[in-house]
Amino acid sequence: MSCYGKIEPYLILTACAVVLGQAEEGQRAAREVLALKPGFSLEVFAGSQPYKDQEHLDRLVDQLRTAGLE
Repeated sequence: MSCYGKIEPYLILTACAVVLGQAEEGQRAAREVLALKPGFSLEVFAGSQPYKDQEHLDRLVDQLRTAGLE
């Protein structure tokens, strides 16, 4: 399990909510991420992800940022 195991479901929920235009749900999920991992950093997270396609990772990071994660 990655060091993001406890928050991965919330990261996915955050991104999905942003894509679906559900800003409040995305922000709520982002708050859960920060509650479970207060020092969460998008830069560190992105650097730890084994995406083969940089565009997919960039899109995910943008979605997470849109919901308020940094």
